[in-house]
Amino acid sequence: MESIQVNLIHTYTLLENIELKAELKPAKHPSHQPTLIYIHGGGFILGERSDLPETYIDMLNDAGYNLLLLDYPLAPEVDLTTIHHCLAQALEWFHLNHQSILGLDSADYYLFGRSAGAYLALLLSAKNPSQYQKGIIAFYGYSSMLSDAFITPNDYYLQFPKHSYMDLYDLTDQGILTEASVKSRYVLYINYRQTGEWLSKVLPDRSQWEYYSLTDQELSKLPQTFLTASNTDKDVPYEASVHLSNIIPNNVFYPVENQYHDFDRDFNNPIAISIYQSLLEWLKKHHHEEYPLPMQSQD
Repeated sequence: MESIQVNLIHTYTLLENIELKAELKPAKHPSHQPTLIYIHGGGFILGERSDLPETYIDMLNDAGYNLLLLDYPLAPEVDLTTIHHCLAQALEWFHLNHQSILGLDSADYYLFGRSAGAYLALLLSAKNPSQYQKGIIAFYGYSSMLSDAFITPNDYYLQFPKHSYMDLYDLTDQGILTEASVKSRYVLYINYRQTGEWLSKVLPDRSQWEYYSLTDQELSKLPQTFLTASNTDKDVPYEASVHLSNIIPNNVFYPVENQYHDFDRDFNNPIAISIYQSLLEWLKKHHHEEYPLPMQSQD
């Protein structure tokens, strides 16, 4: 008997005829656990939905979690308002199609993001709350766009070589992108951080800056959250995660020491592996609290 091939990549919406995809990485065995909806990082300028190392995907799949990896359009070709709108559509698409298209029996989910993806996970949780969302997983993220680190030249990036306007022009002349490699666009991100123009490139309308910076009141209403960040992060201030840990009422925070920004990029890093093991323990604990086992009858 031939096995049925299930389509794992689907278009969740169109943006100017550009397909935005959602890719399912199914659990190794069917389970009733919530889906982890993953949003990649890259400062909104670069990155791709498949940037999560397979080692971690396998760990999560082996533990019974389905992952749904999302595209979103990149800046500066679009701004943050469009990115937010597209990802909100992705959540709605998941809610409507989790069973009929993805074959999942539950609409429950966690939002899982790294760096800018963690910001987007927090943003969606605050601005687009859902009864089906069970929590947030935020790796080295942030909640405010108004940090001095984002609106002034960054000392770390000022150490990098500088590029002229003409060197960078062709990098933003390709139409809307849904993925871009570090090799192809990192120099653009570096330039924006060197000049302090990153936020104005990502969100040109300054009247929106406050809306896209979550208040403590908004953070205080977020669901259970898993946090991690390095205390020597030179890209996103470590204090951003500390602040989240102080304000989100129900959270666990696993700081790591003397690691670079995206310390889990190296899947051979034992510190990174230990953080994902802690994440699995946290998910298991939360799942059992949310779906307790039935009481055993006493003979």
